[in-house]
Amino acid sequence: MIIKIVYVAFFGLANLMLYIKLNKSKEIGAGLWWASLLVFLLFILIHLNFFAFRALLKWDDFFPLVTLFVAPVVVYYWYTYFVIKRINALKGPSESFLRSVLKVFSFLFLKAIYLIIFIVQCVFIFEPLSTLNS
Repeated sequence: MIIKIVYVAFFGLANLMLYIKLNKSKEIGAGLWWASLLVFLLFILIHLNFFAFRALLKWDDFFPLVTLFVAPVVVYYWYTYFVIKRINALKGPSESFLRSVLKVFSFLFLKAIYLIIFIVQCVFIFEPLSTLNS
Protein backbone atom coordinates (compact mmCIF):
# COMPACT_ATOMS: atom_id res chain seq x y z
CA MET A 1 0.00 0.00 0.00
CA ILE A 2 2.86 2.38 0.79
CA ILE A 3 4.41 1.83 -2.63
CA LYS A 4 1.10 2.81 -4.27
CA ILE A 5 1.09 6.04 -2.28
CA VAL A 6 4.64 6.67 -3.51
CA TYR A 7 3.43 6.15 -7.10
CA VAL A 8 0.52 8.57 -6.56
CA ALA A 9 2.88 11.18 -5.06
CA PHE A 10 5.37 10.68 -7.87
CA PHE A 11 2.84 11.08 -10.67
CA GLY A 12 1.15 13.95 -8.86
CA LEU A 13 4.44 15.83 -8.62
CA ALA A 14 5.37 14.90 -12.19
CA ASN A 15 2.05 16.21 -13.50
CA LEU A 16 2.46 19.39 -11.44
CA MET A 17 5.98 19.95 -12.80
CA LEU A 18 4.74 19.39 -16.34
CA TYR A 19 1.84 21.81 -15.82
CA ILE A 20 4.16 24.48 -14.43
CA LYS A 21 6.68 23.99 -17.23
CA LEU A 22 4.11 24.21 -20.02
CA ASN A 23 1.77 26.87 -18.63
CA LYS A 24 3.95 28.97 -16.34
CA SER A 25 7.41 28.40 -17.76
CA LYS A 26 9.05 31.32 -15.97
CA GLU A 27 8.19 29.93 -12.53
CA ILE A 28 10.42 26.86 -12.78
CA GLY A 29 14.17 27.05 -13.16
CA ALA A 30 16.08 25.08 -15.74
CA GLY A 31 18.04 23.21 -13.06
CA LEU A 32 14.91 22.04 -11.26
CA TRP A 33 13.29 21.05 -14.56
CA TRP A 34 16.27 18.95 -15.66
CA ALA A 35 16.60 17.37 -12.21
CA SER A 36 12.95 16.36 -12.19
CA LEU A 37 13.24 15.03 -15.74
CA LEU A 38 16.25 12.95 -14.70
CA VAL A 39 14.34 11.51 -11.72
CA PHE A 40 11.42 10.68 -14.03
CA LEU A 41 13.73 8.89 -16.47
CA LEU A 42 15.39 6.97 -13.63
CA PHE A 43 11.96 5.95 -12.39
CA ILE A 44 11.19 4.60 -15.85
CA LEU A 45 14.51 2.76 -16.03
CA ILE A 46 13.96 0.86 -12.80
CA HIS A 47 10.73 -0.50 -14.29
CA LEU A 48 12.38 -1.93 -17.42
CA ASN A 49 12.89 -5.37 -15.82
CA PHE A 50 16.62 -4.81 -15.29
CA PHE A 51 16.00 -4.78 -11.57
CA ALA A 52 14.04 -7.41 -9.66
CA PHE A 53 12.10 -5.26 -7.23
CA ARG A 54 8.94 -7.17 -6.40
CA ALA A 55 7.24 -4.16 -4.83
CA LEU A 56 7.27 -2.16 -8.06
CA LEU A 57 4.50 -2.24 -10.61
CA LYS A 58 5.13 -4.51 -13.55
CA TRP A 59 6.10 -2.81 -16.79
CA ASP A 60 2.75 -3.77 -18.32
CA ASP A 61 1.03 -1.80 -15.56
CA PHE A 62 3.55 1.06 -15.45
CA PHE A 63 3.72 1.79 -19.18
CA PRO A 64 0.10 3.09 -19.42
CA LEU A 65 0.88 5.52 -16.59
CA VAL A 66 3.84 6.90 -18.52
CA THR A 67 1.79 7.04 -21.71
CA LEU A 68 -0.89 9.03 -19.92
CA PHE A 69 1.82 11.39 -18.70
CA VAL A 70 2.57 12.29 -22.34
CA ALA A 71 -1.07 13.08 -23.17
CA PRO A 72 -1.13 16.59 -21.62
CA VAL A 73 1.94 17.54 -23.70
CA VAL A 74 0.19 16.46 -26.90
CA VAL A 75 -3.02 18.25 -25.89
CA TYR A 76 -1.10 21.42 -24.97
CA TYR A 77 0.61 21.70 -28.36
CA TRP A 78 -2.52 20.67 -30.23
CA TYR A 79 -4.48 23.36 -28.41
CA THR A 80 -1.93 26.15 -28.69
CA TYR A 81 -1.10 25.59 -32.36
CA PHE A 82 -4.41 24.46 -33.84
CA VAL A 83 -7.42 25.27 -31.67
CA ILE A 84 -6.46 28.86 -30.86
CA LYS A 85 -5.75 29.59 -34.53
CA ARG A 86 -9.14 28.15 -35.52
CA ILE A 87 -11.01 30.12 -32.87
CA ASN A 88 -9.23 33.35 -33.81
CA ALA A 89 -10.03 32.74 -37.49
CA LEU A 90 -13.78 32.59 -36.84
CA LYS A 91 -15.60 35.65 -38.22
CA GLY A 92 -19.28 34.96 -37.48
CA PRO A 93 -19.72 35.03 -33.70
CA SER A 94 -19.27 38.14 -31.61
CA GLU A 95 -15.94 38.98 -30.01
CA SER A 96 -17.24 38.44 -26.45
CA PHE A 97 -18.58 35.00 -27.38
CA LEU A 98 -15.23 34.01 -28.88
CA ARG A 99 -13.42 35.17 -25.72
CA SER A 100 -15.82 33.10 -23.62
CA VAL A 101 -15.28 30.03 -25.80
CA LEU A 102 -11.52 30.53 -25.59
CA LYS A 103 -11.67 30.76 -21.78
CA VAL A 104 -13.73 27.57 -21.50
CA PHE A 105 -11.48 25.66 -23.89
CA SER A 106 -8.38 27.00 -22.14
CA PHE A 107 -9.66 25.72 -18.83
CA LEU A 108 -10.51 22.30 -20.25
CA PHE A 109 -7.41 21.75 -22.36
CA LEU A 110 -4.77 23.59 -20.30
CA LYS A 111 -5.88 22.96 -16.72
CA ALA A 112 -8.55 20.29 -16.30
CA ILE A 113 -6.68 17.78 -18.47
CA TYR A 114 -4.00 17.44 -15.77
CA LEU A 115 -6.56 16.61 -13.11
CA ILE A 116 -8.34 14.13 -15.38
CA ILE A 117 -5.07 12.40 -16.30
CA PHE A 118 -4.02 12.28 -12.64
CA ILE A 119 -7.32 10.68 -11.63
CA VAL A 120 -6.95 8.04 -14.34
CA GLN A 121 -3.35 7.42 -13.25
CA CYS A 122 -4.51 6.93 -9.65
CA VAL A 123 -7.14 4.45 -10.81
CA PHE A 124 -4.48 2.53 -12.76
CA ILE A 125 -2.13 2.57 -9.76
CA PHE A 126 -4.68 1.20 -7.31
CA GLU A 127 -6.29 -1.16 -9.84
CA PRO A 128 -3.60 -2.16 -12.37
CA LEU A 129 -4.67 -3.14 -15.85
CA SER A 130 -3.24 -6.64 -15.45
CA THR A 131 -5.81 -7.35 -12.71
CA LEU A 132 -8.68 -6.23 -14.95
CA ASN A 133 -7.97 -8.89 -17.56
CA SER A 134 -8.59 -11.72 -15.11
